[in-house]
Amino acid sequence: MSKSEAPRPNLTSSEVASVSKSEVASPRSEATSVASSEVASEIDRSATSEVAEARPTDREAVDTSLRTVSTNASHPGADGLVTADVSLDIPSNGTFYFRRTTEIRTAPVMDIKPTFVFSSGDHVIYDKVLKRDNHQWISYVSYNGTRRYVDLGVVVESLAKPRGDMAIESHDNGDFSVVISNVSDQNGVVGVSVPIWSERNGQDDIIWYNATRLNNRNYKVNVGLSDHKNERGFYNVHLYFVETNGKLVGVGGTTHTVPAKVEETHITTGHSLPDSGTYTFKERSIIKAEPSVVSPELAYYDAGMSVNYDIVVTADGHTWLSYVSRGGNRRYIAIDGKATAVAHQQAQA
Repeated sequence: MSKSEAPRPNLTSSEVASVSKSEVASPRSEATSVASSEVASEIDRSATSEVAEARPTDREAVDTSLRTVSTNASHPGADGLVTADVSLDIPSNGTFYFRRTTEIRTAPVMDIKPTFVFSSGDHVIYDKVLKRDNHQWISYVSYNGTRRYVDLGVVVESLAKPRGDMAIESHDNGDFSVVISNVSDQNGVVGVSVPIWSERNGQDDIIWYNATRLNNRNYKVNVGLSDHKNERGFYNVHLYFVETNGKLVGVGGTTHTVPAKVEETHITTGHSLPDSGTYTFKERSIIKAEPSVVSPELAYYDAGMSVNYDIVVTADGHTWLSYVSRGGNRRYIAIDGKATAVAHQQAQA
């Protein structure tokens, strides 16, 4: 007869007091039906006695000096394996009531076959809470002195993903450096690999760089444009860790834009212009952050408006006037045949 079907014993108050401090947990064997329950006890059996039968009607007999937990290893309504962002917040010892069938093992290892199970409505007096094998467990010592472990579910927080922060340092000649900081991987890191390639022509210039370790958790890669066919524009930068087990793990990625090469000149399309001055536009002209045809349009000057510029450059097959905006950002305007032929010196404007 199972524990839930057994009639409640008629114990006198003296008989209750004589019972050793234990819990009748009635875990059920997977192989055979266990007629008599396994008795889970506290280590110190000389402490205050309690009758801890699993039936809800007997719960008032539990020693109230013990902190009790009425939550289950699963979320309300859950039936399967527990998966939670954090482990259950329960006392280090106390009484745990089960809301679902829960497995018991002889060690806190998921690969070990369960020895018994607790059913919904059962409870156990435990003396330990621990995390092992990416699971949270409570543990108790049974009546025969064997320590048991009860699986409360997966601890997702222990499965932290590899991470690393990436930053790009630009150099005047177009070269750049990739700095990787705060490197972290629970499986250990023996190397940091950084594949880099330009957007133009796919991955025909891809290079897998082995980052140089600067100090603990910080690495760096120096990238020369000459190693990437001197391509300018959009670059892809990805990050991988080589773990101690030899596995290559993707961590993240970022992008970097190498500005178009700028060459200073004093000659425009048929017009000789000073190094700086005031220019008046004959039609709407687009303002850009870089002297590049593919650079996004930021704003524009309409016909009749003027701009005070400080340099004239040629880049990307066009001639550009350049100036520094009020916000401190350098701007570029293509003037190929769009401006008036008259350019006044800044001092005469």
